[in-house]
Amino acid sequence: IFSIYPNPVQEIMNIKSLEELRGVKIIFENLLGQKIFEDTLNFVVGENPINIQYLLQGIYTMYVVKNHDVLLVKKVVKK
Repeated sequence: IFSIYPNPVQEIMNIKSLEELRGVKIIFENLLGQKIFEDTLNFVVGENPINIQYLLQGIYTMYVVKNHDVLLVKKVVKK
């Protein structure tokens, strides 16, 4: 249902969605499991850019959540 690119990413990460979704939470956690970022977005069909330039270089776990259901878990490398 989703594809994430590029990975590794420098500033803008795209989440490609096959369907329109409202009220989707994007959560980034560091390797210690600490929540670093959370935002609620509305996805359109196609590319949905997310600006992550403020994240420090490293490896994060990204969650895509809708109505408390985890739709995607992905490791993201920030350059």
